[in-house]
Amino acid sequence: MWKLLECIIQELQIKITFHKVRAHTGDFWNDQADNLAKEGRNLCSIFEHNNSSKYKGILQWYDHNIDTNSRNFIKKINQTRIDINLSRLN
Repeated sequence: MWKLLECIIQELQIKITFHKVRAHTGDFWNDQADNLAKEGRNLCSIFEHNNSSKYKGILQWYDHNIDTNSRNFIKKINQTRIDINLSRLN
């Protein structure tokens, strides 16, 4: 998951600051994240991306569901891989 986040951060050229929050300390946002994770775990894993599609499925990357446009996500991942490989040539 960290490698995916690193690629996304580099590709989108954004700045993110991570803060470690201890579990079960009553932190509102940590509790919200826990609740959303529990809800997501109970959701059906099959969805129809758009009504015109006859194929049903869910795109996953390293066991993480991808809820953005599938084609754009794959293009960004491929471009990021190309950029990383090109940067290693220097």
